[in-house]
Amino acid sequence: MNIQRVKERYEAELLLNSNVVGVGIGTKIIKGVSTQRQCIKIYVQKKMSRSKLKKNELIPQKLNGIEIDVEEIGSLKAQAASKVMRRTSIAKISESCHCEERFSRRSNLPALKENK
Repeated sequence: MNIQRVKERYEAELLLNSNVVGVGIGTKIIKGVSTQRQCIKIYVQKKMSRSKLKKNELIPQKLNGIEIDVEEIGSLKAQAASKVMRRTSIAKISESCHCEERFSRRSNLPALKENK
């Protein structure tokens, strides 16, 4: 099973943990150094030692053979952005991923499409 499918399969379950604020895919970091190994990233409010967690709060070290990396990022807070900021951010994202931006007439939300 590929890493994206494993992430999708377990994401909802992982997010039930009150300390987990996000799930993604990235590189495994050990003692501040990237190992260049792809893993599932679990973002938590506060990283705690396994001995201080209840059994239902433990995050596995692997899922379907895919390594897990737990990273502390604190609490997430939604912030409003101006229309200009959103368009600027979308343009930056589009440039960095070689995507083109197009807006739906029904919505001011962008839809990104990969340039070929």
